[in-house]
Amino acid sequence: METPSDNFSLALAGDALGYGFVPCHPNTKIPLVKWKAFQDAKPTRDLYERWFKGTRNNIALMCGELVVVDCDSPEMIETVLAHCGNTPHKVRTPSGGCPLGYRARKGVALMNKVRVKGEPIDLRVRGGLEMIPNSVIDSNRYEWLGSGLRAISELPLFKVSWTRERTRNRARSVVIHGEDLPEGQGRIRFPESYCLRIKSIQGQNGSRGLVRAVCVLRDAGRSARQIFDFVKGVWGPACCVPEWSDREILHCIDRHCKG
Repeated sequence: METPSDNFSLALAGDALGYGFVPCHPNTKIPLVKWKAFQDAKPTRDLYERWFKGTRNNIALMCGELVVVDCDSPEMIETVLAHCGNTPHKVRTPSGGCPLGYRARKGVALMNKVRVKGEPIDLRVRGGLEMIPNSVIDSNRYEWLGSGLRAISELPLFKVSWTRERTRNRARSVVIHGEDLPEGQGRIRFPESYCLRIKSIQGQNGSRGLVRAVCVLRDAGRSARQIFDFVKGVWGPACCVPEWSDREILHCIDRHCKG
């Protein structure tokens, strides 16, 4: 499908293909509305008109029957294509990432994942969102690398077996370069390792995960600087979809670490 130049027309055209869409605040990935209910009952034409007609709101696609594999590097793109086959659903993000879209196999349970098998690949299924053209972040546009939106029935099936861990989860240790952090002062002895079990996924109370991670580190006696360095450099890339910006992390630290 050739992408219409305005998001209202895009939402109507995509709706006819079976997709549902959510508005995001201009220049951000942050949803403008509470959208979980629309996973089961798609938004109406009137809502799309209110959300997109004559506005600068960004547009996101609700995943579900569509499985999105978000890759951060060309090597990971090749890995996904090798396992799942080529797909016409390819998007280039402002940060250089490349989400790839596939059709979910009926009867196969999938969960949103951050860093599949430790690699910079994220999996978005029901409960996840994908930013698509004509969205814009900091004057940089999302762009289709394929043919634009296609009916989900035309997409190749997503093959899930390669994403499954074949070994038991191992204990993970965190090394912060330049310092050897002591054990936590509170009830959690190793707060950084504990935080790596906290996920922050857009559309699934992701902001709650950020607040929880910051508070765990605060209660363990970490300084604001140590919290920022860990959240930005370790926890964010490992556990967040999408990663939080410096401004958002600093705002959370400032709000919850006063005194």
